[in-house]
Amino acid sequence: MYTVQQVATEGGIAVRTVYWYVKVGVVPPPLGAGRGSRWTDEHVRARVFSGLETRLQLAWVVGGGVGIVMPLTPWFAFAVMTALLAAMVFSVIYVRRAEKRPWPTREVK
Repeated sequence: MYTVQQVATEGGIAVRTVYWYVKVGVVPPPLGAGRGSRWTDEHVRARVFSGLETRLQLAWVVGGGVGIVMPLTPWFAFAVMTALLAAMVFSVIYVRRAEKRPWPTREVK
C-alpha cells in the first residue's frame, strides 16, 4: 500500500496530477477516504502506464510534424532529428546513472 505522495514520486509527477488522473478516470480511486486512503500496486502500474502512453503520443505528434517539415526544409528536419536522438541518448544515460540502475542483461538459461 502506498500514499499518494509515493505514487506521485514513483510516476515522476505532482500529487495534484495523480488526483486529476483519478478525476478523469485514468487511475482508479484509492482505497478508503481522506488521509487514510491507500493506493495499491495497480494504481502505481496504471499511473506509470498513463505516463508512458502520454509520452508516446507526444512523440508521435512531434514525429508527424517533422515528417511534414522534412520535405520542405531538409536541413532543418535533419537538425531536429539529430538533436532529438542526442537528447534521447543523453536522457537514458542520465536516468540510468541517477537511479543507479544496472543496464538490462539477458540471462542465459
